[in-house]
Amino acid sequence: LLIIQCHKLVHLPEEGLRGLISLQSLHINFCDSLTSISVSRGMQHLTALQKLEICNCPAFNWSDEDDGMQVLTALRSLQSLHISVLPKLVSLPHGLQHLTTLQALDILHCDGLVNLPEWIGNLASLRSLHISFCRKLESLPDAMR
Repeated sequence: LLIIQCHKLVHLPEEGLRGLISLQSLHINFCDSLTSISVSRGMQHLTALQKLEICNCPAFNWSDEDDGMQVLTALRSLQSLHISVLPKLVSLPHGLQHLTTLQALDILHCDGLVNLPEWIGNLASLRSLHISFCRKLESLPDAMR
């Protein structure tokens, strides 16, 4: 599923996601008003999702204050997560650490990201980690040094 240049989209429609239980790939690009993805908006139904890409969404902030952790826990088949050009993202949601199937994580041009959590070194299935152009990133976790 490609969701591209939906500039007024604030949330993903729950009704639209409910029936997509076999969806394997979701790409969200250039959605200027999208603030988050949430369980309350239907993400919990995407249990077969293997690839998630969120790019060029300037209002997006995946925080632990919303149900970001629950979203990631629900995505139990996720193998690849690509996030880029999310200037409001200041930290990775804690729910990422529960993605036991995650093999590839790409974090690009996230200018608000200051640090990476220590638990990122515990992602046992992770084969590829690509971090580029995160200007405020100050240090890497000890497990990555």
